[in-house]
Amino acid sequence: MRWKIECLVDRSEEPASIPAYRFLKALPVNVRVQLLAILAAVQTTGPDQWADRHSHSPMKGDLADLHEVRDKQGETLYRLFVLWQRRACSPTPLRSPASCAASTPAPGSWSTRSSACQAC
Repeated sequence: MRWKIECLVDRSEEPASIPAYRFLKALPVNVRVQLLAILAAVQTTGPDQWADRHSHSPMKGDLADLHEVRDKQGETLYRLFVLWQRRACSPTPLRSPASCAASTPAPGSWSTRSSACQAC
């Protein structure tokens, strides 16, 4: 099995937006590069096999389905929350987040894309 990321799509406003993309775009370049490098490495290895709990780890309790990708720069801790999904097809390389969008709009709702999210 391979891993994919589903991007949350906010359809409560027009045009629909992707919160993770907005978050990543607002970060300093070095932080964005580091978070995306960790994300790509975990995607390759698999979140269940990733050993470095300082850069990536599963959440606990009610948020147990989510994982957290972290990077600390100085006194600031940057955290990106992801939902990993298993899939049977080959891995998709990480690309531009602009391609991460749901295929069927649902006004006023949150949704996820059914195929692999392409992160920056």
